[in-house]
Amino acid sequence: MGERAQADRGGAAWKFDPWLAEAEQMDGDTESREPLPCDGQTPEFVKHWMQSHGAPGTIVVVRHSQLGLYEYLLDEVRRTDLRLKRVYLADHGVFRLNGDYIAPPRGRFSLVVPLREVLDAAVEGHTWMNGRPAFRRPLSARERALVDVARRQEGERP
Repeated sequence: MGERAQADRGGAAWKFDPWLAEAEQMDGDTESREPLPCDGQTPEFVKHWMQSHGAPGTIVVVRHSQLGLYEYLLDEVRRTDLRLKRVYLADHGVFRLNGDYIAPPRGRFSLVVPLREVLDAAVEGHTWMNGRPAFRRPLSARERALVDVARRQEGERP
């Protein structure tokens, strides 16, 4: 009986080996990776934009990344403190002016400028897994309330 269970386990592991190998290769595969929204945004660009446009009520986008999954979330600026170089958001907490998240775990969230492609990704709930389009996530009630404001704000900027 023990040999049979061992064989079953070995067979199951063998069945998923190609999938596992493909998943491991995808993680480091940068050639087939599509550019993500905001890939070209530098910390200096985000800082300059926040200093110019980061007034209370401004809609921004927060990029959440974890284990190869990237999603874009809408949020609203509550307060900007230029002396401390901090941006306080309604739902996602405190960021540096350059977009870095202050609270741990660092690197999981980043503040990005809501340019058209980034805003579209956030409004439509698009996600990416290992650099490839994955699925559409439902917007939260708070994000649905911010969609119209974000579109109006986008139209007002040059």
